[in-house]
Amino acid sequence: MANITTKTEFIDDDLYYKERILKLGDYSIKTPYNASDDKNYHSPINEIYKNFDLNTLTELCSDFNSELRLNKEIDSKKIIDGLNFPFFKYVDDQIPQEKHIELLADLALKCDVITTPLWTLPSVKDEKKMSAEEKMKRETHYVDLILKSNHIFFERISQSKENKTIIGTIPFKVSRKNIDKIFDMYQNMGIDSFIIDCNGSSLITADTWLTNSMIIIDKLQNGKGFTYSINSYEGRFSKGNKETPAKDYIGHGAGVDILGLNHIPPKLSPQIWRDLNQSEKTYKIFNEETYGYQRINNETLLKEAISVNINPNLEPNRIRRIYNSLQKNTENEYLKEILEDKDPIKEYIILKEQIPEKDIKVCGKIRSKVVRN
Repeated sequence: MANITTKTEFIDDDLYYKERILKLGDYSIKTPYNASDDKNYHSPINEIYKNFDLNTLTELCSDFNSELRLNKEIDSKKIIDGLNFPFFKYVDDQIPQEKHIELLADLALKCDVITTPLWTLPSVKDEKKMSAEEKMKRETHYVDLILKSNHIFFERISQSKENKTIIGTIPFKVSRKNIDKIFDMYQNMGIDSFIIDCNGSSLITADTWLTNSMIIIDKLQNGKGFTYSINSYEGRFSKGNKETPAKDYIGHGAGVDILGLNHIPPKLSPQIWRDLNQSEKTYKIFNEETYGYQRINNETLLKEAISVNINPNLEPNRIRRIYNSLQKNTENEYLKEILEDKDPIKEYIILKEQIPEKDIKVCGKIRSKVVRN
């Protein structure tokens, strides 16, 4: 399969909303756009997400049946009528061996596009108490892991001779000094499309870091490629509040073409969540009128609040995710109309009561710094 081609059609005059056309084979997608996965399928962009650590990769490389089962699992998550994006997250302090990285590359080659793995260090207890020197040493080790692992990953991909788009992952919360090293690596590899892995944080709140990164991305793209974000923080309800700002969705206004899902699990374990009484569970559903998430207090009210045709027998959180993705892409269609009519989006979204004015200002600042009129 060939590379994804991109063409920028419109850019808003005030904020960094863009309409870009992405083409690959028979598929054409206009941004802004929201992705989905096989469990919440409604979109031609399908995320295949899988976690790994060093022990898991060692077992996979040592046992034929384990690798076979993994292949079947990944194949089962693919969609036929769409583009499959692999998101393989490696969480470990140790740099994986060459055979481990080659396995991740071979798995990525099974998909329609190739994404570099989401290299991640495990969270550290009492990280806030670490000294500046300890934090820098840990970050240096992290960046070393990314650079060395991606070098082997690219080598394996190049050996395959397959002509597929490669998308480079940009980790969140890495200092400018070290993020430049990662961008330099991608520039040397000819990468012009990027995924920002928010790792459960809010992209829009890191405004100066994001502005700097978007400036670099724009230079590397040079009118080509696209920008994707994944694992973005949705927002949290304050005590007594029935609605909270959709901190992930405003990312389109900061230059993100495609918004992926948040795969970071809640702090409650799945078992504890299942054991909660229905009255103790809350669900967030997207409100396009306010750009907020409304609090829904139980499964019955959730199903009553859903205004589109979704199978009510599905697991409630799955209903929520399908509904939110559908509502966001419906809203994206309206944003594209505004862009095509060359009307100012700022005048439209400033009326969305849940979006803080400071977030709109961040989007405007990024646009003014990045776009060369």
